[in-house]
Amino acid sequence: MISTGVITSVRAADSDGAGAAAGPSAAPPFPGQDYIDPALILNDGNKSVVISVEPFPDFDPAPFTLKVLAHDIANGAPVATPIDGDNISNEDDISISIVLK
Repeated sequence: MISTGVITSVRAADSDGAGAAAGPSAAPPFPGQDYIDPALILNDGNKSVVISVEPFPDFDPAPFTLKVLAHDIANGAPVATPIDGDNISNEDDISISIVLK
């Protein structure tokens, strides 16, 4: 599991900033710098993207049980291909699109 940390804005870095767990580069101004690492392989067919809603404050590093969106990353998925999150909640109005870069 690789967590982005807490995302409070899509226009700002996530909560783990540019620390040791945040990837090899300084934090960009958007969530997800954790995945900017050439050694990190996300499209090996064994990874999934899961979006969970977390309590605040959240002192447990494990994902909370309320997971709303998920999608498996296909083996060999091309870089920069959008991955649409599948709604796994009971709500019909939640959606997200993720692009691997």
